Parts: sequence; structure tokens; C-alpha cells
Amino acid sequence: MKTNNNLKKISLFICVSVAIFFYILRPFQLIEPKPEKKAAEKRFLPDDLLKNLPYSVDILNARDISYRDAAMALEKVSQLDAKGVFNHGAIYRTYYFLILRNIALLEGDRDKINYYNVELSLLAKNHEFPWLKAELIIDAGIELLKKGKMDEGIVLIEKAIMLSKSVNYNYLLVKAYNTLGVAYNIQSQYVKALEYYHLGIKLGRDYPSHSYNSKLIANLGLIYIYLEEWDKALDYIDRSSYLYTQSKIIDGVSIVINNVNLSYIYFNLGDAEKTRIYYDKGANQLDSTEDVRIVGLMRKTEADTLWIEDRYKESLAVANRCLQLPEIETVPQQHGLCLIAKSRTEIYFGNIEIAIKSLELALERLESINNASYVIKTYQLLAEAYEQSGNTELAYKYFKLYAKLDKDILFDRRQSEVYHLEEQFNTKQIKKNMELTNTQSELKTLYVEKQKLRTRVVASILILVGFGLFFLIRRNFTIEKEKEVLVEQSTTDALTGLNNRHYYNHALKELELNKALHEKKVFTAAVLDIDHFKAVNDTYGHDIGDAVLQNVAARLTAVIDDSDILVRWGGEEFVCLLPESKFYGCEVKLERLRMAISQLPISIDHIQKDLIVTISIGAIKNLTIDDVLYINKESLQLADVCLYRAKQEGRNRVVFESKEQLNRDKIQLCST
Repeated sequence: MKTNNNLKKISLFICVSVAIFFYILRPFQLIEPKPEKKAAEKRFLPDDLLKNLPYSVDILNARDISYRDAAMALEKVSQLDAKGVFNHGAIYRTYYFLILRNIALLEGDRDKINYYNVELSLLAKNHEFPWLKAELIIDAGIELLKKGKMDEGIVLIEKAIMLSKSVNYNYLLVKAYNTLGVAYNIQSQYVKALEYYHLGIKLGRDYPSHSYNSKLIANLGLIYIYLEEWDKALDYIDRSSYLYTQSKIIDGVSIVINNVNLSYIYFNLGDAEKTRIYYDKGANQLDSTEDVRIVGLMRKTEADTLWIEDRYKESLAVANRCLQLPEIETVPQQHGLCLIAKSRTEIYFGNIEIAIKSLELALERLESINNASYVIKTYQLLAEAYEQSGNTELAYKYFKLYAKLDKDILFDRRQSEVYHLEEQFNTKQIKKNMELTNTQSELKTLYVEKQKLRTRVVASILILVGFGLFFLIRRNFTIEKEKEVLVEQSTTDALTGLNNRHYYNHALKELELNKALHEKKVFTAAVLDIDHFKAVNDTYGHDIGDAVLQNVAARLTAVIDDSDILVRWGGEEFVCLLPESKFYGCEVKLERLRMAISQLPISIDHIQKDLIVTISIGAIKNLTIDDVLYINKESLQLADVCLYRAKQEGRNRVVFESKEQLNRDKIQLCST
């Protein structure tokens, strides 16, 4: 005790001495203040939910393949399904349907896509997966945008953005910002579109292989196509094409659209050769698809290509084929563009009435989605058509509309230039601020060095005292840390990561504090034991036995609910306390625990072999909260009797009894 008191006095003396030294030497700034580090915000990724679970690598591999190869992905997922992998927990089922939906998207099977979306919606609702709900909302919003329902689509995308932000799902926000930018781009709200594209690009820097990085850049190029700033558009599309090669997801449709956009740029620049080159590239890269949006876009581009090559009859025939596509009227933009392509050729052949009817319908379709860029082309062609028909009044009307909208587009072009000038200015300002900060840092360093020279002797003494204090404090911190670790270790099993029997006792105390909340509940206490575990250790060694324990623990954890208590009791034995669920009984829960182990062999890399492992479970049901709290030891003994019966009856089974029946059986067993 005296030694401890002396140590305290010495420590206090050293602390006071050092404090005085620091106070006296404070103007000399011998020790530079360290900048405070901002705590990094934890970002959510759904893949993290699969970590440390069996078959996670295989499932994620199948998911990645499903983005580009439907047949191979289906083979992989079928192999996993045959092993029963997807029957163990909601996250497994979620990835199962996500993979199947990706396959259906590649195959263009709309019925299957809708079915899988319903299943995923139920999983999101029943298991509180807000990230999954956000993904489904975005996909629904995209479908509305494709059909020209712009306002409804924007509402859904904004809702998904709020939901994604609430769980820090930044990976999905990249896609959401791109989609919202597309919506405003179609509506000719270019400054808003630029804002959301740049938000997406900023977040995308944290995910270099994100497929939407390239789409964001490509869509920036599309803005400049609408604004007829061809050089900027070419620059962005070239950058987008490079980013596609860096993405882990091979998106053939996006590459096709890039080439179609390049063809359109050169069409407007009057370069027939390059218009043809990029159309052919897009057509050759496009796999068979029934997506009317993509097919319509390709036929419109083909009509443009034939037009610039002076092949007018062929151009008209392709435009008519575009208008004959099933469901072309469900995609207003593509429908309007094909009508424009047809009208342009009809005017050339002198079929003015047909051209005017087509242009009026095109105007109706394009105005429904507020697409000013293509509306202005429609006005221009209508003015030309009415002029050729001799109706100068209507020709003048549409020319005025064309001139006014062209002026608005010019304003938007200037706005976009101002936006980019501001972005460039901000970048330069940041660079200047960094240079200024570096200069100030260098001056500060020189000043500190000068002060150090003047105070070297005092500093040496301070350093010696500081070292002594440092080691003393460090030792104290080490002791505190060791105490914290010991407390944690006392309630956590180091091998499996499960809680241990000390935690179980602590959990019972927590239940007792909230006893009133559990008065009407019924509990089941169960003892779980790995069958023939000693044989595993004897045959393969304790390292393999440890691996089996870890795997079993992970599978059990995947099945139990948050309200359940599961602990490793010792050796190969586990104990769980289950409150009765309103969805299913504890008999079902324990049977699921048993099946989670027995239905899937445990893969052991060290021995290149799958081990068949089973568990036996003994359970005592219909326990009240008083039974749990005050005769817990006796309850577990009764459950152990059931476990003994399960072993006697052949193992790999669950044996239930009521506490009254087991008490009678136990008395008979003891008497014999």
C-alpha cells in the first residue's frame, strides 16, 4: 500500500512538473499540435452482410457473373441451390433473387423480372432491409422514366436517395444521382442535371470500379449533345468509353449507346463516314434484345446514317420499321425521334401532309417529356413543311417558336459554361489554398527550429521528464486496456465469436430487470451438442475440430433472431434460450438450427474434404419467466436429459419435453 502511495506522489510530482514546463515553454511551440482527424463515416455495402458466412465467396462470384453471362450465372446459382445454400437466412434468399433477376434482365424476360421484384419486396419488408427497398424503388423509378412518366419517376428516385442516405448506402447513391440527372436532362433542365451528375461523380471516386462512373461521364456528354457543343460531347464520351474498360461489370448496352451518340454527333457535323463507322460499331456490339427503347434508338440511328449517305428511300423504310415496333408508343422519346426521321424524308420527297401529321404527333410525344432539344428540331421541320405547302402563316408561327426556344437553349448553353467556369474556379481556388497552407507550414517549421535552438537545454530536460511520464502513462493505459480485454473475453468465446456462459448469466440479469415485459411470454431452453465431435478431433486433429466449431457457430448465428440468446457452453456444447415467436414455434426454430448444420457439409480447405456434421438438441419448453430466472440451472439439467435421449435415439434430432414430464422421467432415471 505504501509503495502505491509513493508511486502516486511521484506520478503527481512528475505531472505537475511537466505541466509547468509545458506552460513556460508554450510560446516556443516545441511540440507541434497534431491536426484533428475527422472520424471516417462508415459506408454501408450489402456484400458486408455475407461476410463470415458459409459460401459467401461463391454467392458473390455468381452475382458478379450474372451481370454479363446469364447461362454461366444460372449454372453457378443452380449448383449452390442444389446444396441448399439459399435456404439459410434472409440474406441468402435476397442474393438468390437478386442473381436470378440479373439473369432475367439479361434475357429480357419481363414476367420473371416482375416475379423476382415481388419476392425481393417481401424480403425487404419482412426483414427490414432499407438498402434493398432503396434499390427496388430506384429500379421502379427508372421504368417510369423509360415510359415518359417523368414526374412520377423523379419522386421515386428522390425517395430512394433519402432512404440510401439514411443507411449511408453511398454505392447506390452513385446510380441514383445518375438517374436523377438523366431525368432532368431529358426535361432540358441542364443545370440541374449537371448538379446531380457531379454529385454522382464525386461519390463515384470512392468506388473506382463502379459501372455508373462511366455512365455519369457519358451522360455529361449527352448534355452537350443536346446543347450542340460537339467538342465537349466528344471529350466526355471518349472518357466514358475508357471508364467502361475499368468497370468490373460489362454493360454491352451502355457501350452501344456511346457509339450511337458518337454517330449522332458526326451526323450533325456532316461527317457521313464517321456517322456510318460508329453506327456499325454499335450495331455489331448489340446482342439480341427485345427492349423497344434500344431497338427504336438503333433504327432511328440507322435512318440518320442512310439519310446522310443520300439513301433517302432506305432511310424512310427504316424509319417506318421503327414506327411499326410493338410498344414503340410506350417510349415517348424514341417514338418522337423516329417520327422526326420519317418526316424529314417525307419532306424531301414532297409528301408534305404526311410529314406534317408525323411532326405534330412527334411534337405531342416530345412535349409530354419536356424535351426542348428535340422539340426545337420539330418546330424547325414544321416551319419548313408549312413553308413548302404555301401556308406562310403557320410557317411563321413555328419559325417564331423555333427562334424563341433556340434562344432559351443558347441561354442554357451559357448557364452550363458558367457552371463549368465556377467548377474550374473552385478547383483553382482549392489549389491556391493548398499552396498557401504549405507555405505557412514551411514558415512555421522554420520558426519552430529557431526556437528549438534557443531552448535546447530546457527541451532536453523536458524530453527526459516527458519520456518518463510517457512510459508511466503508457503502462497505466496498457493495464486499463488489458482490463477491458479481459472483461470482453469473460463474456465472449474466443474461438467461435459467440457469447459464453458468463454472458448467459448477465443476460438473465437483464431479463430480470425487465421482468414485467416478459410476464406473458413462454420460453424454451435448449442444449445443443455436436455429434461424434471427439471422432473429428481424433481423426483430423484439433485444428480441424476448431474449424468445425467456427463453422457451426456461424450457421447457428445466421438462423437465430435478435431476441434469442445463443452461447457456447463449453467444448462442443451450445445453449440457447428462445422466446416463443408470433410467426413460428420454437420447435420450428430448433429444427431449422438442426437442419442448418446437417443439410450442408462443412468444407475444410486443409484436408480438401467436406465433413458431414450433425447436432443433437434437447429442449425443455413452456418455461415461464420465473422458470428462466429462478430455476435456470434445473431447466438446463432437464434440457440435458432431453439431449441424452436424442443421443440414445440415434442423434441428429430434436427432443422436446415439458418440464413436468421431464421431472418425472428424471426421477425414474435416477432411481434405476
